Amino acid sequence: GPIALLWTALLKRKDVEVLVAGRRERQLAAQKRAGARTCDVRTEELSTAVHDWTAGRGVRLVVDTTGSLSMAESLVPVVARGGELHLFAGMPKDTSFPVPVARVHYHEISVTGSFHYTRAEAGEALALLSTGAVPVGELISARRPLAEHADVFRDLSYGDAMKTCLIP
Repeated sequence: GPIALLWTALLKRKDVEVLVAGRRERQLAAQKRAGARTCDVRTEELSTAVHDWTAGRGVRLVVDTTGSLSMAESLVPVVARGGELHLFAGMPKDTSFPVPVARVHYHEISVTGSFHYTRAEAGEALALLSTGAVPVGELISARRPLAEHADVFRDLSYGDAMKTCLIP
């Protein structure tokens, strides 16, 4: 979705290779246009794609933007030795999942999260967006009249759109 696309844009600014896993054609196409490699998890096994992409080493930084418990669990095995699984999207308060202690101890993987931001970070984000340093055109997938807001929210619940601009 849009948050994953922003992550890709920021990482590509630093010349980082990016692999994005997803299941929605429109969003995967936007990721490809942003310079990411993609894995359509409807037809391809993520662990196989990561293995092939990294020659079996795994990924140094894995970012979950879904907030899906099953997705977070499935990401642990693809983290490289010394790598990090970053849970960017929130989950319900009492959610937990098992992380194999051997992966944390012997492979030195870290599981981190983020919740908030500082004023300086908000200012930096605004500057990146307002100067065009981070392309935002792909984030708006439709423009619709405000009177159609109920239809817009229904359509967004299906997950095919990125963001819709409501015009008064």
